[in-house]
Amino acid sequence: MRPDDFLADGPLDDLGLPTPVLRWDFVDTIRNGPIVQASDIELAVSLARLAHQELTAYGMDGRQRLNAEEIELTLRTVKALLARLGVAGLDIPFRDYSSFYDWWIKNGARGSWQAR
Repeated sequence: MRPDDFLADGPLDDLGLPTPVLRWDFVDTIRNGPIVQASDIELAVSLARLAHQELTAYGMDGRQRLNAEEIELTLRTVKALLARLGVAGLDIPFRDYSSFYDWWIKNGARGSWQAR
């Protein structure tokens, strides 16, 4: 599974290209329990990669593809997958773009390539 497997084509943008949207029902299903199509570890890694890509894009240039509700569901689902896998002690210190941005600034990543 790849990070883009969690996305579908959404409405067309000004150039007539589809904008990616989160496959909400699929991600919500994953959050609520295992699926037969992929293991929880495979889903957790791919979804964490998607979250990383989106949060980095948000912090760097604002070109993230997911909206605020979608990144929140993505992060909740990563946490649920990790809990099912028995990964303890991992605390993601943000829940959405806004709290991520606050964390980003507080940790000195704004304007610093080294901090990123």
